Amino acid sequence: MSYSLRIYNVMRRKVFAGIAIIAFSATIGTAAAQDADSSHAWVSSLVFDLSGAQVGFDNWVEGGTNSLAGNVGLTGVWDQTTSSWSQHYEVNLSYGLIKQDTLEIRKAKDEIYLLAAWSRENDTSTGVIHPTAGVSFRSQFARGYNYDKNPFEESRDLPVLVSQFMSPGIFLESIGMSWTPNDWFSQHLGLASKQTIILEEDLRTLYGNELDEEVRVEVGLDAITRMKIDVAENIKYETSLGLFAAFDQLEKPDTRWDNTITMRVNGWMRMTFDWTILFDADVSDKAQFRETFGVGITYTIL
Repeated sequence: MSYSLRIYNVMRRKVFAGIAIIAFSATIGTAAAQDADSSHAWVSSLVFDLSGAQVGFDNWVEGGTNSLAGNVGLTGVWDQTTSSWSQHYEVNLSYGLIKQDTLEIRKAKDEIYLLAAWSRENDTSTGVIHPTAGVSFRSQFARGYNYDKNPFEESRDLPVLVSQFMSPGIFLESIGMSWTPNDWFSQHLGLASKQTIILEEDLRTLYGNELDEEVRVEVGLDAITRMKIDVAENIKYETSLGLFAAFDQLEKPDTRWDNTITMRVNGWMRMTFDWTILFDADVSDKAQFRETFGVGITYTIL
């Protein structure tokens, strides 16, 4: 078994073990909350959603392309605050496919995101400012292709493979201070280490790694700003702006801005519009943009 394959298997087990740990923690926390003081109870949320879109034409003079798209997702958040510590866990999994006319089925959305954060809540904390440590992981489930152009310097036939599980896989560890003045806004500043893992050798140069570099480690400063706003009774806006500035590249910080607007139609149906703006100078000198709009059903597990 090759070294890359061994690393791949180890990382895959770690990722799914992390998902299992988060789910197990949520279950234990929910059960414990029944007997614990209400001020120390877990606040848990786990939601499954299924959304889709369809466009069809028959003898339509103005033209158009038949298409069918679907997306499944699982979003979970677990929080607990005691007199000494607060802990926060997130899991966001999504996968979507699209079929257009005579084209083959293509991947439309694919994301694995895990987050764990801990804050000190003792008397040494200064008001709403708390020492905080956290770790996050981001990757994708399946292979992704560029069907329009070849982003590599050397010649490659279309469609071009541009991503797969753990290519890239990004870990970010941070320790610093967080400011949480209320329940809808938070700001974190800290020292951080970022590891960009590219197990597939042919993809390494696309994400800034050297050809023989499976893991690229950067150390720098990070900042995360989060807001959750109830625009109306059934409309919620959530945004997260993350910056990571490596010490050797402070003038061009990696930037990721995630936004989601959710409108709940009733207890089981909602419309979601989300968009992401991403900038990483090691990947491209231009900002990347992605947006999705969907109408679907939701099922609240927790």
